[in-house]
Amino acid sequence: MNCIDAGVDSVEHGIVLDDAAIQKMLAKGVYLVATLYPYDLLAAEDLAASGGITSRARLHEASFRKAVAHGVKIAFGTDAGPFPHGTQAIEFTYMVKFGMTPLAAVQSGTLEAARLMNWQDRVGAIEPGKFADIIAVEGNPLDDISELERVKFVMKGGEIVRNDWTHQSGETKQ
Repeated sequence: MNCIDAGVDSVEHGIVLDDAAIQKMLAKGVYLVATLYPYDLLAAEDLAASGGITSRARLHEASFRKAVAHGVKIAFGTDAGPFPHGTQAIEFTYMVKFGMTPLAAVQSGTLEAARLMNWQDRVGAIEPGKFADIIAVEGNPLDDISELERVKFVMKGGEIVRNDWTHQSGETKQ
């Protein structure tokens, strides 16, 4: 509550958000950047430390579900911590598992993250004049959000930096 009252743009984690905090976040337009995945990784440790009563991961899940249900603005974030580099997209799966639609989860990592950083004029959507930071996956993430964990193509600033698709002849598709 102190952070929200002080005028922050976002609350990171938000492990125990009560109704009053959620109402203030809504009134002030404060984002939640939940970082769910790292806490679930630590859930077994939490349960052992708490005597099996509950865990921070379960409290975090409940807070996230409540924030989603009330319409709190949510931006994608992964923290830095106890997970292997390159696995951050698992966060999308947790966001959907805990109540977001797949489309809202994708938008949390594109449009909403850009808005939170006040970079919506540069990134967050595929539009003329923006940086052309694009990824592609084989399937539809709106059908299976875990597709975002299997990126096949990356364009950064309009330049292809990764392209895992190849023709049968071994040539890379462009």
